[in-house]
Amino acid sequence: GGTNTAVPRYSAYTLSKIASIQLCELLDAEYPDLTFFSLGPGWVRTKIHQETLDAGPEAGESLSATRDALAGQSMFPMKDLVETVNYLMGLRASALSGRNFSAVHDPIRDLAFLRELEVNPDVYKLRRYGNSVGL
Repeated sequence: GGTNTAVPRYSAYTLSKIASIQLCELLDAEYPDLTFFSLGPGWVRTKIHQETLDAGPEAGESLSATRDALAGQSMFPMKDLVETVNYLMGLRASALSGRNFSAVHDPIRDLAFLRELEVNPDVYKLRRYGNSVGL
């Protein structure tokens, strides 16, 4: 969480994610022969969740969200994450570079989606795009 909503008590974590996303876009512009993308894995069973559990009530609503995720079926398997990264690394740079994806929410294996990325350089990037409300 954090890139699309404010997650109280996780400002440093959220800022590091946003900085990483923007870094991929900047590096893509500076090094067009290389591919840089950010991949949000969703809930993955790692040691990072222990910090939230250890914080207890100090973690706010994130404590129950973490407990629920760890107890349920919402964890994205590490094996699937590795397969997703390997898949993305095998694609053409023009479809991916400088962008931010979610391993669990974006249709990154859909060819129509990848074609849209190739023709629209502004989607899946950290910016205001298509904001025409009230204009």
